Amino acid sequence: MKIVHPIFDESIIVDECGINCLLVENGNDFYELVSDILNQIGNNDDGFFYVINNNDETMNLHKDAFIITDPFLFSLQTKDIKNAIIKDITKIAQHDQSDEFTLLKQEITNYIQKLVLQYDIPLVYDNEIEISQILKIINIGPNDGEENKIKRIINWFVIISDILHPKIIFTINLFSILSIRECEALISEIKKTGILVVNLQSKISYDSQNVKTLIDEDSIQLFVQ
Repeated sequence: MKIVHPIFDESIIVDECGINCLLVENGNDFYELVSDILNQIGNNDDGFFYVINNNDETMNLHKDAFIITDPFLFSLQTKDIKNAIIKDITKIAQHDQSDEFTLLKQEITNYIQKLVLQYDIPLVYDNEIEISQILKIINIGPNDGEENKIKRIINWFVIISDILHPKIIFTINLFSILSIRECEALISEIKKTGILVVNLQSKISYDSQNVKTLIDEDSIQLFVQ
């Protein structure tokens, strides 16, 4: 798989699973790179960032990519993740042969009707209740409560992969919140999952010997501009 962008003199070859890191220390280049990726993921044709698969096909990042722009503030409780969960559970409910939801809808309708009759003016309401509406009301979403930092990040990638099925996950400055040992642990664990992650890094604070260890022993792709 290749990454192409004008700031790189040539296309960047990335591993198709595990964490690939692109280190871009020039601030203007980093801004241009991230902006172009966000435009592509946001279905805006502006920008010149491309991911090309092994069949020389350009990946549609709007459909096939996910990005974590701020690892300090990121939560799995995003709209697209929740909507995907609601869609999946709705499908499960549609194949449920029991009459539990029918009985529940009737109880809810009866209770609402009881409340409406006690109101001072006549009211109208929609009594056709769908399971998706209830799931939205209860604010259903993935469990994001893991306290261990590495396990929490791994959980992000696994849940995003399982629910949204992106072909590639981008992160911005993920290594900035990790120690060298945490980076090593994360790289090792993500490699096992088969998930493709590309981390865009504007700065590496580790010394060159440690960075080289990450590259050689853990197969992280590190490119310096």
